[in-house]
Amino acid sequence: MTSLLAVLLIAPFMAQADATIANVATPSISAELGASGAELELVIGGYLVAFAVLLITGARLGQTHGYRRMFLAGIAVFTGASALSGLAPTPAVLIAARVLQGAGAALMFPQTLTGIQLAFTGPARVRAIGLYAIALSAGAVSGQLLGGALISADLLGSGWRAIFLVNVPIGLVALVAGARRLPADDHRASRRIDLRGVAALSVAVLLVVLPLVLGRADGWPAWTWVCFAASVPALALFVATQRGRAEPQAQPARAGAAPGGLRPRRRHGHVLRAAVHARALPAAGPRP
Repeated sequence: MTSLLAVLLIAPFMAQADATIANVATPSISAELGASGAELELVIGGYLVAFAVLLITGARLGQTHGYRRMFLAGIAVFTGASALSGLAPTPAVLIAARVLQGAGAALMFPQTLTGIQLAFTGPARVRAIGLYAIALSAGAVSGQLLGGALISADLLGSGWRAIFLVNVPIGLVALVAGARRLPADDHRASRRIDLRGVAALSVAVLLVVLPLVLGRADGWPAWTWVCFAASVPALALFVATQRGRAEPQAQPARAGAAPGGLRPRRRHGHVLRAAVHARALPAAGPRP
């Protein structure tokens, strides 16, 4: 179980670290690629926006298609996007790679808590969730520290590119270890994703996160307030779609079943929604 938990904790650590690791590299990126201030904002903000908007969708895909499958897929996308970021020849390629990296993070990140809920019980689960919280904090704190150290080291003349390329060997190890250690997904009946609900919620999150990530650096222009205002009817539309959608009730818990039936997944959803806002707020600060 220790090796299983170690594999699962790679995802939140990497996702959190890469949310801030690029902040210290903006001067170097600007000097080498000739990126403008707006492009540098998108290098940082593109990751955060993609991560926030797709996070809940990633959790839902884990429920419908299996957390192991989605964890490995997310790691693969994240690792490939990290390699592309590190080799990017232009600001446009770097921005696109960062958006793809955020999508991979959104796919792998929620599977960790799902895996903990399914694989651990009692005191072992409490300990695992405690280590999960430590991984989140360590990733957030170490991002800029690790980024600064890698840029200063200038490994093989890679400069700022090392902050992305360092994810490649870690991701490859995580893929191999995950394929060996993560248990096979249950062959349970898969429910379809509520596409209308996902679309409405994604739009609502985008309308909140995008101005939070990019608005402050631009002095909170008019479009940021338009986005905030538009997020209200988008969220109302999401609520309306969920009220009109009769979700099948979970089967009553049997004796000896996991406590709370499907409630761990519902708690998982609350954690993910909170993470959306927590990821966006730090990004609204000034850029180097």
